[in-house]
This record gives sequence, C-alpha cells and structure tokens, in this order.
Amino acid sequence: MKIKKEYIILFIIITVLVLYISLRKGNRIQYDIPELSRMDQEKISSIEIKTKDKNISILKEGEKWVIGEEKYVALNPAIEDMLDFLEKPVLMAVVSDSKNYERYGLDETGKLSVIAATVDGAQRSINIGFRAAGQRHTFIKLENDHRVYNAGDDLRDIFTLDIDDLRDKKVIPFDTVEINSINLITGEKTFTAVRKEIQSEKKDPEKAEPETKYIWQNPEGKGLDEAVITGILKEISTLRCLAYYYDKKIEDFKDPVHIIKLKGKKEYILTVFSKGEDDSDYPVTSTESPSPFKISQWKVDDIIDEFGKLDVEEEGENTNND
Repeated sequence: MKIKKEYIILFIIITVLVLYISLRKGNRIQYDIPELSRMDQEKISSIEIKTKDKNISILKEGEKWVIGEEKYVALNPAIEDMLDFLEKPVLMAVVSDSKNYERYGLDETGKLSVIAATVDGAQRSINIGFRAAGQRHTFIKLENDHRVYNAGDDLRDIFTLDIDDLRDKKVIPFDTVEINSINLITGEKTFTAVRKEIQSEKKDPEKAEPETKYIWQNPEGKGLDEAVITGILKEISTLRCLAYYYDKKIEDFKDPVHIIKLKGKKEYILTVFSKGEDDSDYPVTSTESPSPFKISQWKVDDIIDEFGKLDVEEEGENTNND
C-alpha cells in the first residue's frame, strides 16, 4: 500500500512538471522574436524619417544620396549606418506587448518613424522610441506588430532629423592631380602658380619617348616649392566645414578677405569673408556647395600661411581676378 501511495505521488509530480513545462513553452512561443527578411541595400532608393512635427526625405540619385528638396549631398557614412540597420534589423528581445507605447517613446507624440523603399516597391517601416536606460539598446516597434522590442545601438543617433548631421561637410572636393593653376587674392596681393609640363632629356631605357614631369612656377617662370604647393592642394581638397548656414544665402556675404581659385578640368573657387569680432569661424562659400558654411579661423589662417611660404608678388591693383 505504501508503494502504491509513492507511485501516486510520483505520478502527481510528473503531471505537474509536464503542465509547467507545457505552459512555459506556450508562453515562450508567445514571445518568440521574429526574424526579419533581408532588404537588399543596393536596391534601397529612399529613406523617409519623420516625427509628428518634422520630416526629411533622403533619395538616391545615381551613386550619391541627396537630402530634401534642396538636394543637399548626404554624408556617405551616415547613410551607410542607416542602410546597415535597415537591411536586416536585429531584434534583441521582446520588451512589452501591453500596447502602452508612451513609456517607450513610441506613442504618436514621441515616436520617430522610418520608412525605407526599394526600386522594386518593397518597403520597411519601423517606429523608433527611447533609448533603454543604461544600455545601448533602443525601443522599436514594427509595422503591423503591436509588440515593443529592443534593438541594438542608439538608433536616434543614426536616424536623426538634423540635416546638418547628415550633410557631407567636404566643401570643395577635387582631384589634386588635375589642378594646373592656383590663384590667391588676399588684400592687395595676388599670388599665381602655374603647373608646367617639361620633358626630361634622359630617357627611360625601356621607353622610346622621353619622360614627362611637371614643375610649378610663378608667371615670371620662377620655380616654386612643389612640396608646399602639394600640401596646399591636399589641404583644400580635404577641407571640411564645421556647419552650414541655413538662415543666410551665398548672396548675403560681401567683401571677401581671401579668394582662392583652382583651375583644372573646371574652375573651383573658395571665398573667405570677414568674421565678426566675437566669432571664431570664418563664413566661406564654394562653387561646389549650394550653401555658405563655417570654417574655423585656425584652418583658414593655416592655409593662407602656407601660401606665405612661397614668393607672393605684390601687384597693387588686383587685375588678375578672372
């Protein structure tokens, strides 16, 4: 009788364990994390970021991305971060299925919506909420899914509505080897350097033609320090602005203090204007930018100082402005 009683107790324990495991499994199924399909980055043609009060559109035009109706050129690394996430968002965990979105920044007032579309019509729509406290996770909600998930990284930094954060700050990009003349106008002084092609009398034994090389000269034929010229061109070609002006136009700036003209396949002009007494940055315009922008004083002064290492000819009136 005692043995029979032990069997009954064992049966009850097994039954309870089976029920517990079954219920736990059912609960786990309810919170399974979906694996999202992959979206081909190469086919994504538009990204729209919006909140209740503001939105920006980013479109792919050829090989570059442009922002808004003004078609500001976008910064490639910033867009690449977006594309990396949109290709296949990785969901870390289910946070809530209560539909209480306000506490996660996913209500109509707090959410940041991102909609990506491909050239063949596919779309991905995600709502982004607050960053999880003390973590590098962000609360997100998928379209047609009421649950709240954790996603890796601070997505509010990646999908920003600050256009200046998304714009390419490289203001006058060009290939330094294409430039064959440089012209600096500063105050009453004008400096001109011209790249001249010369052929060496010494021939390469394996070649029938003489070697061709280039030297930099001033208009009078005096040779200039090639290392300094190369440094100036590199400095200007990689120049990045601190920020763009959105409340002023190029036409609003008058009386430049420095004008740098570079000629190659086309002419590139960088114009520096006087700054206010309390300003630490120069307002600058470029033929390659639709907006005026700010360059730090030390950066501008450094470029002008480099020109000073060359022979600057005093020409009185600036007749060589074109």
